[in-house]
Amino acid sequence: MKKAKKITKPIQLLAVVVLGLLAMNALFLKSASELADCRFLAAPLVIASIANVYILIYFVTDLLKNYRDQLQDDKRYSKQNKKNIDLATGKPLSDKGKYSSDVIKLESALAATNTINLNELLPEYKKIKQILSENDIPVNNLFGGGSKEVDSKYDDVLPFNLLTYGFGFDIELFKKILILFNSNNVKNLYISHSIHAINKNMFYIGSYAYLGSKNYRILSGDMMDEILNKNVSKYSIGKVMKLGSIEAIRTVKKQY
Repeated sequence: MKKAKKITKPIQLLAVVVLGLLAMNALFLKSASELADCRFLAAPLVIASIANVYILIYFVTDLLKNYRDQLQDDKRYSKQNKKNIDLATGKPLSDKGKYSSDVIKLESALAATNTINLNELLPEYKKIKQILSENDIPVNNLFGGGSKEVDSKYDDVLPFNLLTYGFGFDIELFKKILILFNSNNVKNLYISHSIHAINKNMFYIGSYAYLGSKNYRILSGDMMDEILNKNVSKYSIGKVMKLGSIEAIRTVKKQY
């Protein structure tokens, strides 16, 4: 024995509601005609049949409002229908649609103001890229390994992971990256803000700022604690950098 097909589409639900109300109205009106002599019984049946029309209008309006795309099977809405289905579960996204749209807009706005640049010559380049990718932090630009001119000008491998940021870069995203690097044991981390006046929305991982500036420090445990303090702003990190030691950089350079 074959199982009855389930109602899986709003158009099917609409058809069931319409047929049901029409059948009910026909029954009410037929009963009212047979009870014409008893007005106190016939009147409620007529009123009920009229009320059913308003119920039908309500259901149709609600379906058209919330399931307009699914009620139309033409090619114009086929792409939109796919967007409203969760590919992982095969279920409708329903109210999550608006939320997802808001998230996309927010991510786009953040991407427009925060640019992350990653140097391909870093000793732990693949590891850093994987960490950022797994935590949904986009790398906007890669540099260092795609230009022969750059490769010949600098060392084949950078001596340490120098993080250079601009004052326009989001401080909370900056802190999040530091926490990820620290928890995943990314070694030889240094910090600088020497190019903030030029690229205020930029964040460089593997910056060459150490070649022309001494405005950078090793990212020690004490400095990490200070930077991650909720009261520390991007404008006061320069003061925190005084906790670092320039001598530590020279020590690391000798290792490479």
